[in-house]
Amino acid sequence: DVRELMDELGVQQAVVTGHSRGTLPAMSLGVALANRIHAVGVFGPTGLPDDPTLLRTQSAQAQLILGLVKTAPAAARALLRLNGWVDARFPSGAARRMARFISSPADRQQLRHHGTELIATLAQGMRRAPGFAIDDWRSWLVEPLGFEPTAIGVPLLLWTGAEDSLCPPKLVHRIAARIKTATLRELPGVGHFHSPELLVELMQATIKASRQIRSS
Repeated sequence: DVRELMDELGVQQAVVTGHSRGTLPAMSLGVALANRIHAVGVFGPTGLPDDPTLLRTQSAQAQLILGLVKTAPAAARALLRLNGWVDARFPSGAARRMARFISSPADRQQLRHHGTELIATLAQGMRRAPGFAIDDWRSWLVEPLGFEPTAIGVPLLLWTGAEDSLCPPKLVHRIAARIKTATLRELPGVGHFHSPELLVELMQATIKASRQIRSS
């Protein structure tokens, strides 16, 4: 429980951040703990599940898997387990296979620099526990969200990469249009996968921007 953790650490106010699938849990804290959360900053946020354009913005391969997640989760688990098995045995082609899901030059560059470690981790997870990914995606696409995004009352900073093909900027613009406290920042030349250095910079920028918003 985040409230108990903050109490245990003696933290009265906090800035919460999240990336990709971690953005919705971060945003939910802006509702559930509005009196303790100074601001929420999200990087590459996934679209809201009730957005009718959500799946149409994805690549054909991603649409296939997400469609199976919604309608045939057992088949989706088997497909992810197979993908993990193939990637583990033929790692040289793993980056090329992942690139089919990604059209962004910026993200493909990140895969070239950090892809081997990332893909090895993903392949191991998909092989050992494909159900975890399926349950996570179903909680996003099928299960009730658990909070009302328009009820976020704290400053919400939405950071989107202009070249993000997994969570495209137009989805993030639609989020910003629905939430009164949202501020949208689009990053040129940036995709969905961020270097650790960029994530640190975005966290620091979120804290700085939230102070400016609060004082204005």
